Amino acid sequence: MNCEFSDMGRIGVLFYGTGVTNSTYSDNKYTGKGNGDWLDYGVEVGAGATVNIIDSEISECKGVASVDGSTSAAILVTTYYGAGSTALVQGNRLHDSTSGMAIGYDTSDSSTVTVNRCNAIYSNDYGISATDSGSISLTVNGNNIFGNSIAGLDVMNTTATNAENNWWGDSSGPSGIGPGTGDKVIGNVDFDPWLVLDLDGDDINDGCDPDADGDGIPNAQDNCPYNPNANQLDSDGDLIGNACETAKCPVGQAPVFVETLSVDSSLTTPVTSVTLNSSEKYVVEASGTFDAGSGISADAKYSDVNSEGWWTDHVRGYESYGPQLLDLQIDGSSPNWGSFNWQHKYGILVNGTGNPLDFQVYDIYNANNIGSLDVDIYYCKQAPQPPAPVPATGPVMMAILLLSMIAIGTKGIRLKPL
Repeated sequence: MNCEFSDMGRIGVLFYGTGVTNSTYSDNKYTGKGNGDWLDYGVEVGAGATVNIIDSEISECKGVASVDGSTSAAILVTTYYGAGSTALVQGNRLHDSTSGMAIGYDTSDSSTVTVNRCNAIYSNDYGISATDSGSISLTVNGNNIFGNSIAGLDVMNTTATNAENNWWGDSSGPSGIGPGTGDKVIGNVDFDPWLVLDLDGDDINDGCDPDADGDGIPNAQDNCPYNPNANQLDSDGDLIGNACETAKCPVGQAPVFVETLSVDSSLTTPVTSVTLNSSEKYVVEASGTFDAGSGISADAKYSDVNSEGWWTDHVRGYESYGPQLLDLQIDGSSPNWGSFNWQHKYGILVNGTGNPLDFQVYDIYNANNIGSLDVDIYYCKQAPQPPAPVPATGPVMMAILLLSMIAIGTKGIRLKPL
């Protein structure tokens, strides 16, 4: 851990043999030798070793062996010297190499590799490449794969590779067999759905970006993490930044509490409010979270999977159902509850129509859900106006004039005796 390697031989760190089980390579930096007649692998996993490669940076592995044209890679995983080689790759930066990751050596390779949890694989010739073997098991989810000149993912094996929920450098998705303009995907790959959010345009999808809105405040400390607000203004001290603040009554009106509703997320029938007077304005606030099953937590608009802290409008893994899935709906439709905030509190301003409002969590299978959301409704009442000042007359006016003269006198004007 916490080591730096450079100017090494063929391999920076080698994990070799079945006796290597659950080893961890973490928080290290390896810099290869760049271009030349040699081979360079920052980390190699082989002969049945099992390794976790975590939170490290590997770059400049570009050498090509003139004897047979073999190429270099930041990480190589192969069973060429023995079966059972397994690697879990998470949170690394693999860049400026021939391949960010090379999986397999020949058509009989049976390596097992999982690449997930926000690896940044960029500026290589190939982001990830795998040999033509039907026995390789490769899963690539939740990564940032962008700026790789030939392909972001090139899989020659016949077994379909699960490469869902990755950022490919553009919200349109990958190119190659994909429909977009992002990094090219080649081979038998399931890339749909892909990640589409990169608010600050830094090619790190918002779920992996420690500062998603690019305002210099880390997400965990940002009182409005998906709206830039470097000043962190919070006028009412409710821990929700002004940039994310819930709806307020119009100027000159004050909120008057009407009622609180508890909306059970497992119900398929709506919860109904009191009647809202026609032409009057009301603030509707929703707060809280519920468990939607399968490791999913949700609030009135956003959801998180496996407690990763990445709250998105679309439910990850269920994108085909649209952004309204798990929304708290009013009268059968999803309002714009506003930007995400860590307090999970949102508000909208509505006009009364002489009818009640119906609230329900929209889901394809509500029976999975556990928990409720709270809804508070406030009536916007015209605030009382302060009385107009009464003009001073008679003795009151004389007193004011005398006091004014005295005040002037203190500044050097001498008053004559009366």
